Amino acid sequence: MSYYYIDASLADENIVWGRNIKCDSNKYFIMIDTSFWQNTSLVHELLHTFCSFNVDKNDSAYYFFGESIIEYLANYFYFTKQERETSLIKNYEKVSNHTSIFKIIDNRMSAETGTGTAEVVYLKTPYKIYLLAKSIGEDKFVSLLSKFYKQVKIKNSCTFPDFQQFMLKNGVTQKQWNDFI
Repeated sequence: MSYYYIDASLADENIVWGRNIKCDSNKYFIMIDTSFWQNTSLVHELLHTFCSFNVDKNDSAYYFFGESIIEYLANYFYFTKQERETSLIKNYEKVSNHTSIFKIIDNRMSAETGTGTAEVVYLKTPYKIYLLAKSIGEDKFVSLLSKFYKQVKIKNSCTFPDFQQFMLKNGVTQKQWNDFI
C-alpha cells in the first residue's frame, strides 16, 4: 500500500480532525491534524485503510463498523492493556447516559458544547466493544475480528446480524453477547 499524507493544523471551530481517502485499490491519502501524532488518532486513520469495507450508510450499524470498532482497535494497538482500560473507562464515564450507536443517523459534534453523537461513536461504543473483548479475551476478540473481516471481504457484505452470528458461532456466549448489547 502507498500512503500520502498532509500533516497540518486542521482545526475547525476548535475541533481537530483527520480523514483518509482511498485513491485507488492500494493508495490512500491521509489528512491529519498535527496533534494526531501524539494520540490514538493517527492509528485510527491508518486502521481505516486496512478495514475499508462498505457498509450501507443507511444501515444502523454504519458507525459501529465504520468508526467505533476502528476506535477500539486504535486503543488496542496504541496503548498497553492498563492504559487502554484507563483511557476507555475515562471516555465512557463522560457519555455513559447517551443513546445507542444504532440510533445515530448523523455523526456530529457541536463546536459550542463539545457534545453530540460523535461522543457515542468515539467514546461510548468503543468502551462497550472493549467490555465484550475483555470478557472473551482481547487477543481472541481481535483474532475473531480479523476472521470476520476476511469473511466480509469474501461476501462483500458487512451487517450487524452477520457480526452477531459470527461471534456466537465462534465462542462468544449468549450471555456475553447480551451483556454487550
